[in-house]
Amino acid sequence: MTSPIHGYAPFWREWTWWLLILFVLASYFVNLDRMPLVGEETRRALIAREMVQTDDWIVPRQQGIPRLTKPPIQYWAIALSTQLFGEESRWTIRLPSVLAILLTCMVIYGYCRQWLSAYGALAAGISFATMLDVLHSGRLAQIDAIFTMFLSSALLVWHWGYSRNWSEWLIWGLSYGLAAMATLTKGPQAPVYFMAGVGFCLLVQRDWRFLFSWTHLWGLFVYVAILASWLVPFWWDVGTSEMVRLFLSEASIRSNVFQQSFWGHAFRFPIDSFFSLFPASLLLPLFLSRRLWQSMGLSKRAAWFLIGCIGLAYPTCWLAPGGEIRYLMPIYPCLACLVGIGIETLWKRAPSNDWLSNVPFMMGWGAVATLLLTAVGVLVIAVTPWSEPFGKMTLGHAGIMSLVILGMAFAINRSLPTHTALITHLLFGCFLAILYNGLMIPRLSHLCRDMAQEVAPLREKLPANEPLTSLHWVHHRFAFHYPYPINTVAWPQEWPREGSLFCFDGGLDAATLPFPWVVVANVPVDRYRKSGPPKEWVVVARRLPPPSE
Repeated sequence: MTSPIHGYAPFWREWTWWLLILFVLASYFVNLDRMPLVGEETRRALIAREMVQTDDWIVPRQQGIPRLTKPPIQYWAIALSTQLFGEESRWTIRLPSVLAILLTCMVIYGYCRQWLSAYGALAAGISFATMLDVLHSGRLAQIDAIFTMFLSSALLVWHWGYSRNWSEWLIWGLSYGLAAMATLTKGPQAPVYFMAGVGFCLLVQRDWRFLFSWTHLWGLFVYVAILASWLVPFWWDVGTSEMVRLFLSEASIRSNVFQQSFWGHAFRFPIDSFFSLFPASLLLPLFLSRRLWQSMGLSKRAAWFLIGCIGLAYPTCWLAPGGEIRYLMPIYPCLACLVGIGIETLWKRAPSNDWLSNVPFMMGWGAVATLLLTAVGVLVIAVTPWSEPFGKMTLGHAGIMSLVILGMAFAINRSLPTHTALITHLLFGCFLAILYNGLMIPRLSHLCRDMAQEVAPLREKLPANEPLTSLHWVHHRFAFHYPYPINTVAWPQEWPREGSLFCFDGGLDAATLPFPWVVVANVPVDRYRKSGPPKEWVVVARRLPPPSE
């Protein structure tokens, strides 16, 4: 086992720690409830609602039918949030994800503080919080933020304890406990990534004693015990085949290299990765420099561990045609820590005449040019018809935003050469957070369909409290916003009663319905508002009595 890097320090007392917390709160809690619920958010919230209503916290259900696609931790978190605050609103549904981003940033800071200064740890935390993919996904009630918190914490806490000579029982027990929570959030991706990262580190260190130890078996026992606490009652309720189906649903992505889509995906994925991880992705080429590695000092040990975790995880999505970049979000904190190491190395590196010494200046001038262009662009948007897609931005709103951006550009320009890399990175992160909240959130709020408004006319059109039945599941966006519970029939074995209201997704071949019916309403459920006909919609209809002969 390696020796401790720094003496123990209560990093949570540092002002940079509290600045990071304040930054995340300001970046993610602002406008948290402005954008309508989109994507899978309504499905997660609907299942959490049914857990509360049925008091069944073991089997996830949608409209009373088991929905066996994800383990239950996110549903539990949403249910706890809505019950704790006594309301089922956008912000209570999204609160667990935002808190997960905050806790992840805190773990990143604590881990990096063992290797870096307070400013380097702050740079790492802000780097994670301002990645474009995190800025977007981190404020949505989707599974990625909570999964990232547990899995990345398992990896970083393990290496944190391993490097500082914690008790072996604590290292394995705590890290495997976090990995078990990650497994209960999304599935088998968690143990694969955790064991690969830990195994890589121990193989490089040739620490066979630590790998094959009784304490490692203790960690595995903790993992199995936590997993079994939910899995055993779940298996008792649904059976072996359904249990296996739940855990293999995430592993069903086909990875046959002979598929026609493989090469296109393999080409596009690195490009998508670059933009999703921006601006952290801009600094990755620096780690190809031998001079940077020579200047790292003891943080080089952490850099190799982080690169190993990233390198082992990346091909699992890159080489799978169905892989998406957000599946790698649990590895983003490792990248953020790596960026923190690079920023601090540039900041503290002794001046020289090589090209690496010019990187901070290039970062600074590039950031200043970007900020100046953005400040002008915001004002142009405000005084032209282009402002409508951005929530009809007022000139006062645009003026304040432009002044703040110009102030950041001035601060970067005035920074001393030895501080340029650090100040540029921190202020550019603040710039991205302001830009996302000031422009992108209003833009997305304008584009996304507000299902609450779509369902409101239907409430007035239908008789009060008249029951509505669906043919199996109906689209979760409609089911969540409909004001009353929607019962289901086991279609096609069962039919709705004569004269009753029923609904079904628009993709169903309505011509196959073996009874007369009339359309009451067509409710679009597309994610975005569109001028043309919707691609997804729900048909609300009434079954008619058979025609008299």
